[in-house]
Amino acid sequence: MTKVDESEATPSLDVLLSDMFGFLETSENPIVKINTLGGLLPFLRSSAHVDHLEQHYLKKSVLALKEQLDSSYVVTKLALQCLIALTSSKEVSEDLNDDVPLDDVPTGGANYEFIKEMIKQGIVDKMMTMLITAEITSKTDEGKHQLDIMALCAILLNNVTTTTYGARKLLQLKCVEDTLNDVAEKEEDIEASEEDEDDQDEEEEKDGFHAGYYVYKLVDWFRTRPEDKFTSWIPNILTNVTNISDGRDLMLKKDQESVLGSDHFLLSDLVGTNYHNSILTHSSAVKRSGALKTVRNCLFEKEEHFRIIHETPLLDIVLTRLSSKQQDEIEKVDSLRNLLSEVVLIMTASKTGTEALTTETSYQALERAEENAHKAGSESDKKIISNVSIIMDRVKRRIAERSGVQFGEGEFVRLETIEDDEEEEEETPMQSILPPSDDSVDSDRVSFPNK
Repeated sequence: MTKVDESEATPSLDVLLSDMFGFLETSENPIVKINTLGGLLPFLRSSAHVDHLEQHYLKKSVLALKEQLDSSYVVTKLALQCLIALTSSKEVSEDLNDDVPLDDVPTGGANYEFIKEMIKQGIVDKMMTMLITAEITSKTDEGKHQLDIMALCAILLNNVTTTTYGARKLLQLKCVEDTLNDVAEKEEDIEASEEDEDDQDEEEEKDGFHAGYYVYKLVDWFRTRPEDKFTSWIPNILTNVTNISDGRDLMLKKDQESVLGSDHFLLSDLVGTNYHNSILTHSSAVKRSGALKTVRNCLFEKEEHFRIIHETPLLDIVLTRLSSKQQDEIEKVDSLRNLLSEVVLIMTASKTGTEALTTETSYQALERAEENAHKAGSESDKKIISNVSIIMDRVKRRIAERSGVQFGEGEFVRLETIEDDEEEEEETPMQSILPPSDDSVDSDRVSFPNK
């Protein structure tokens, strides 16, 4: 945290902030609230002001803004914009579309202390409650306003879930010893659980709705309301959530008991049932990007490769997007082509994934992908060439191991039955592609611009 220059933290600044929060806490006049929030929003664009706010008004500012979320449309919208501004220094419109370069969606700095305070004050539950309520009322005459609010809620969720605690909260999981709370605020809980102190860090419990309900709703909205602007943010949220193991477990339904049912495969809902209805082929590059990153994260669970490959059309879609002779099927965004190649590369970290690529059709697709990358010649395509080279080497070795002949002899044959891995083979290093860490979630946060 940057230390605020005392010359900037003048008495008049404290008077101004005290008056603003006082108006928000006590006034019932919506005009007063609108004017106050409208004045506060540009104030939050100054890093020095935000640092001063963090040092002296952290709890008070979050509480005052959160209490405005049940007000009129304009007041609620301004309060959400202020909360978003407190979670990031990056300005991005709520209408996330392909006019915004993928490299800028989302990016930006992080105001971690404000995010922690918002989580402590229940902002994740509040955002999901507002989204669920707005889903119903968005079908009324006030629907446009509700869709605006839903977009802002999604942006704030995106920013908050870039932290491990925010992601766990969206998953409706929490540690018994919640490190987001001060020890002083948790004295009673700590005393009550002293006997179980050794197990505190590992113990988890469900929070609110059934565990997984929030994520289920997000995936459902993403599939059923793809043209609503708020759903453009959902792939980014899912990427944040699957950066931790609990999120990947939920998407892959490993040993989970939740509202989804024991046989529900949430990742399949995201990928779709065929090429034409998959989010991975959606017209929006933003949505394709977020969905691919979520899939990539889930593939780091190698023991689930068999299910992912054989219960979803993922492999066919990815290979088609990399190698199709039809121009309308080829992925045209450089960074996304590279992401597609990373998805295949991670698949070949297991025998199951490599085996799925040993058919003649798959191998020829890899050759075309390499050829296409050579023709394009961008920096991303150089990475694709490197990835495909590693993939093809793994496939050659797998064919040789299986058939006992050198690569090139005989035909490509898929085994009639592909058994899941019990022992992992020695693998070619995967370059810089590393699994997400539970201790560090990507800091991809965005904020709402002044208007």
